[in-house]
Amino acid sequence: SVPQLFKKCGIPNPRHRMPAFDSERNFVKNSYTELQPENLNSLGKGIFWILKTFRLAHVLPPDEKGFVKVSNLTLINFVLYIGGPCPEDVLCSRLLMLQIVGSAIAFAIRFGLASYMFEKVL
Repeated sequence: SVPQLFKKCGIPNPRHRMPAFDSERNFVKNSYTELQPENLNSLGKGIFWILKTFRLAHVLPPDEKGFVKVSNLTLINFVLYIGGPCPEDVLCSRLLMLQIVGSAIAFAIRFGLASYMFEKVL
């Protein structure tokens, strides 16, 4: 998975990457990992720069020790980052819609390109 690949670059990959639960509001929200950007190798610094610059992950400002909190790099946390904290059933609906849209796009590409590669397309 992507988080496991990023671990090779120095970006921590916590074992538990599921969203955090806010029991007061009964919402799920982003979970975070901590890292020190200056301790990353050059590839890790590049990935961190891309994540921060293009806002692909929620990056909180550094604390007094230089640690930065970055939202965990999973699709669930990305949907929460884009859509904000929400009840679990709403998150499930958002993820199902994302799956449906992604599958529809994949089928459109597959059948759209198949006519260029094959004479007969089912």
